[in-house]
Amino acid sequence: MIVLIVDDENDLREAIKDLIFTNTSIQVFEASNVSQAKRLLGDVSPDLIISDVNMPGESGLDLFNHFLTQEQKGQFIFFSASKSSLQRSLSTSKNALFVEKPDFASLKTIVSCIIGFQKAC
Repeated sequence: MIVLIVDDENDLREAIKDLIFTNTSIQVFEASNVSQAKRLLGDVSPDLIISDVNMPGESGLDLFNHFLTQEQKGQFIFFSASKSSLQRSLSTSKNALFVEKPDFASLKTIVSCIIGFQKAC
């Protein structure tokens, strides 16, 4: 299992990694912006991407669109405070979910369901 965390806040990336993926065999990659994430997607095929929406330069939506055009097979979670218009635009996508920052408990539950740590979801 490969996970990519994309957020311009280093502390938040570390918190996600520590709270959810510590003591697992999951391989976690990090990117501080969309350009870095796109380069990583050229080398790895993550099963799950957790991304902020608002970042300097390109946005998490730009990354999601790139992810779809590359025909990636994984799941995409937006972990962001930018909720309203994003949720409406994602309502028809089966590849993306939205979790509002800073709800780490919900993020952990959803990730656990996706990667199979939790049976009843």
